Formats: sequence, C-alpha cells, structure tokens
Amino acid sequence: MSSRPESLNAEERTPSRIAGLASVVEWPLIALCAVVGSVLRFAPASPMWLDEALTVNIAAAPLAEIGGLLRRDGHPPLYYFVLHGWIEIFGTGAGAVRALSGIVGLGLLAMVAVVGRRHGGPRLAGFTVAIVAVSPFAVRYSSEARMYELVSLLALVGWWLLDRALDPARSRRGVLAGLWLVSGALLLTHYWAMFLLAATGLGILWSAWRAPTPAQRRRSLEAAVAIAAGGVWFVPWVSAFAYQAAHTGTPWAKASRPTRVVSESFVDWAGGTGPEAVLLIAALAALLAMGLFGRVHEGRLELGPVGDGWRRRALWIIGATFAIGAAASTLSAAAYAGRYSSVIYPFAMLLVGAGLAGLPTPFVRVSALAVIAMLSLASIGLALKSDRTQAGEVGAELRRAARPGDLVVVCPDQLGPAIQRLAPTDVRVVRTPDLGDPRFVDWVDYADRQAASSVSVVADRILATAGTGTIWLVWSGSYRLAGPQCDELAGRLSAIRPGTSPEVQADPAKYFESASLIRLVAR
Repeated sequence: MSSRPESLNAEERTPSRIAGLASVVEWPLIALCAVVGSVLRFAPASPMWLDEALTVNIAAAPLAEIGGLLRRDGHPPLYYFVLHGWIEIFGTGAGAVRALSGIVGLGLLAMVAVVGRRHGGPRLAGFTVAIVAVSPFAVRYSSEARMYELVSLLALVGWWLLDRALDPARSRRGVLAGLWLVSGALLLTHYWAMFLLAATGLGILWSAWRAPTPAQRRRSLEAAVAIAAGGVWFVPWVSAFAYQAAHTGTPWAKASRPTRVVSESFVDWAGGTGPEAVLLIAALAALLAMGLFGRVHEGRLELGPVGDGWRRRALWIIGATFAIGAAASTLSAAAYAGRYSSVIYPFAMLLVGAGLAGLPTPFVRVSALAVIAMLSLASIGLALKSDRTQAGEVGAELRRAARPGDLVVVCPDQLGPAIQRLAPTDVRVVRTPDLGDPRFVDWVDYADRQAASSVSVVADRILATAGTGTIWLVWSGSYRLAGPQCDELAGRLSAIRPGTSPEVQADPAKYFESASLIRLVAR
C-alpha cells in the first residue's frame, strides 16, 4: 500500500485527465471548425463593391465581348468565362454569383485534406482543414465573386499532381497531362501564377540536376516540360496581356518592396490590422515557423533544420514565388495586394497546420487551435458586420426618392459598377468623365485620361443631358487621381443649381468604398 496521501494521487492524475479530455475534444473541434467555416462561405449578404460588381458585369456580357472588356480591365479570362456559364444558369444576383466561389472554397478544403493526409496523415489533414475553414482570407475569397479562391485551388491541385509525377512509386498515367492543363489554367486565371510556375520550374530543374538516378532525373524533367508546356494555353492571350501591361494597372499605387509583399500577405491572411488580426498574424507566423523548423523530441518541442522533403518544397515555392514576384513588381513599378498571395496561400497553411499538428500534447494542440479559431472568427465577424461599400445606402435612397427619367451621375467611374446594380431601373445612370456605361471602368491610360478631362466641360455635358430634370450626383473625393476632380464637379454643379439637397453623407470611417449623394433640382 502506498504511503502517499490520496490528495497527491489525485493531483498527479489531473494532467492525465486533462490530456485525455483534450484527446477526446481534438477531432470534434476540428469538425466544428470545418462546419462553421463551410457555412460562413455562403453567409455574406452585403452589397457588391467595385471589384465584385465589375467582375460580374464583365462576366455577364456576351461571351464574344468578354475578351475585349478584359483587355481594358487588366485580368486574364478563365474565371470570367467560368462565371459567365454560371450566370447563364443562376443569374447575376449577389448570392448566386458568390456561391460559385463558395463551392470552389469547399473544393479547396477537400483538396487540403487530400494533400495534408498524404504528407502528414490524418492529424495534419485535420488541423490544416480546420485552419483554412475558419481563415479570414479563405472565407473572404470564398464569399466574393472574384477569382482568388480558384487560384488557390488550382495551385494546390497542381502541387498534388506534381507530387504524384515525381513519386517513383506512383503511375504517371494522366498526371503529366493534368499538370499541363492546370498550369495553363493558372496562367489564365491570375498573372501571379507566372511567378509560382517559374519558382516551381526552377525547383524541379534543381531536383533533376541533383537526382541520384536517371529515372528520377527523367521524371523531374518530364514534369518541368509539362508545366512549361502549359504556357501554350496562354499564347492566344499574349497580345491582350501585352496591351494590359502597357496601358492598364493601378497608377495611384506604388511599387511594392519585398518586405511589403510579405507583410501585406500576412495582413490579408489574418483579415486586416485589428487587434484580433494582429494576434492572429503572430500565431500564424509562429506556427508556420514551427511547421518548418520544429520537431518533438522526448516530449519537448525543439527547433532544427527544415524537416522532410515536402516542407522544403513548400518553403522553396513560397520563398521563390515571393522573391520573383517582388522583383518583377519592383522592376515594373507594379503594385501588390495581399490577395495575390492566393497562389501560395495553401502551401503556407499546410506548414501552419504542420506546426499545429506537431505540438507535443493534445492539450496544447487543442488550446492553440481554439485560440486561432476564436481570433479568426472574431476577424470574420467584424467583416460580416460591415459592408465594404456605401452603395447599399445610396441605392436605397435612390430607390426611395428618385423619379423616372432622373439622371444619376457617379464620380469617379469606380463607383459606377456597384451603384448601377442598386439604382432604380427607370433612371439613367452615367459615369464621369465620359458619361458612358457605368457598369464598366476603363483602366486604359487611366491617369492620363483623368488629367486630360475638364471639370467644366463635364459639368456642362451633365447639365445638357439632364435638361430640366433632377440630377443625382454620387461622388467621393477620396479617390486618388479622380477624387479632387469629383470634389470640384460637386462644387460646380451645386453653384449652378443652388437648390442642392444632401441626401447621403460619405462615411469613410465605416465604409472602404464610401460615397456622398446630393440631389440637384432645376429652378
């Protein structure tokens, strides 16, 4: 019989009880994250902002016109063709078009499970699925009518195919053809895929050079050829791409330094710069580092060289893609947005999942996942509570007070796609400075055209077009290049029609895309 007090035995049993409870909770928590994240992909009901509305307007155009519209917009065509077919079946409603990205997002979760299981078994698959399911980045782009979730899915499918192509124990039947197709699809979905494929190709060639056997060298070279051959799909688009590179872009943005490319990516992955997002950035960065350098030895977490082959390949793809992309952006003075990181996002999350799955005890793993889930859901909740655009408020006022035949003018034209969707159908909506179709924004030589426009000429054209009818001016002075002209236009029209009535005040603190609405009645 033991001489130790019973209370000490109970205290000693407490850690094991906690560990047992954590082991029981681990998989239900993973499943809960997956279910909640899947539902959130279809939750947003906010009005579409510029990028979404413009995407839908282009995709809804006749199929033969999409290429020409994109030539003046700045993106490759594949997602727009896919969305065009989706719209033909389900229509252009916000929920309908966003559902396509939601379904693609569910496909990404499935692919994460497949790749994670192959590289680290059920635990890596489960934790990575949980992280991606509640990721502010993945939830956002699974619920926006944009191409970024499709980019992530295609990139991960390409990784899976490449892994099979290089594995000597697996058949390559159809795999090289799949690599060829996916590489072409990536190039036709987003231009940052060029940097991803370049990084991947360089890594494969390095592997071929160091291959220990001729058979492995041949496998590597064949995979590299399949990826390079994917460029054939891009050839018909080269002319449009060259024109876009010369004439479109974001002239108000600055070229991005490599540090900015990395930091903006983490900010987007965490859902912004709020308190919860900052903590989430720190957690993701720490787990990513543990996924790369951590290992458990005798129950203790230790740091060492980068682990097995898949982790080294993931590190190479992430680092080389960022390096090549940042260098190209700097040399071409091109801007960078965190959403472009969708090309490497799934690989980074696999490393984060590896860091989480590699924590030494069930209690630590469950606690870490719970913290990440809470921080992620807090960021997502803040996003769901706020609209990116004030178009909903402006549109509601127009539907309430505008009368058939009234003229609605949007300044700058970037407000047009979102406003036009919500304006009454019996009013005429035009954009400035050309009083053209508000559904589209012509990005060709945008800065030069804005500088060449005359506010007085635009104002005279608006007055002549409206005649004695009411003018509704939707405007914002916060846009670079065009904003000062919109301020001046509002002042000039108000001076000519002194019976100005402000209906909606811009609220830039609340809306990313804010706008004022004033009514100008002829006297």
